[in-house]
Amino acid sequence: MNTTIFDFIGDNTGEWKVTSMIALKGEPIESVSHIKRISSSLTQSKGGIWTLKGIVSNLRYTEKEDKDKLVAIQEDLGRSEATLAAFIPIRKSEE
Repeated sequence: MNTTIFDFIGDNTGEWKVTSMIALKGEPIESVSHIKRISSSLTQSKGGIWTLKGIVSNLRYTEKEDKDKLVAIQEDLGRSEATLAAFIPIRKSEE
């Protein structure tokens, strides 16, 4: 299972319920009631109302010792005790 690339699929079903959607700048993405997360690859996925790809990036400007400490305590997505989250999609532009 890939643990660095994920697809977040906005649809009418999924593991996470969407309680609100607000666009701060630019055109909003289409409203959905749920988001589903699946392990993925760099290939474009199909399905859902929209799909956003997320990639776990390397920690830059971090010494190996500090990175090892962070990884040791970092929690995974989808843990049962996490009941709230913020999903913030950002679109790059020429600006």
